[in-house]
Amino acid sequence: LAVLGLGLGLNLQILVLVVQNSFPLRQVGTATAAHNFFRQTGATLGSAVVGSLFAHRLAGLLAGRLPADAAASTGGGNSVAPELVHGLPGPAQAVIVQSYNESLMPLFLLMVPLAALAAVLCLFVAEKPLATSLEPDVLPEAAAEGSVLIAADPAGDPEATTALRGGRG
Repeated sequence: LAVLGLGLGLNLQILVLVVQNSFPLRQVGTATAAHNFFRQTGATLGSAVVGSLFAHRLAGLLAGRLPADAAASTGGGNSVAPELVHGLPGPAQAVIVQSYNESLMPLFLLMVPLAALAAVLCLFVAEKPLATSLEPDVLPEAAAEGSVLIAADPAGDPEATTALRGGRG
């Protein structure tokens, strides 16, 4: 878990910077929001899949290993809380702990190749110098000689709207 947390923690913020540095200023907010949306969607779907696989495997192991009366007292594996496990006899506790371990281990082993693939894909991110200043996006035709660019006040004051003349005039 520590290695997984360290790897995710080091990569997540760097990927946000990559996204923000790769888009023009007027699209940074949209790009960052899209990045966060897809990251959250992936985390939600990934958690649901992994949780479902874990619950299915755990229920199968508990049903096959626990006696019928112990399975009934634990809610059939649907509500195995730590307090409940500590109240069970030693052999039943061992079965539950072993079932949890055997349910989780394959999932972590399944995630190792996915983490390796993600690390390899991160190596292919194009290196781009970090922007050191914010330059407004100006359309090339607006900056041409004699053209007029209308700039609105960010606060929305219509009287503060100005006309900027491009070129030397």
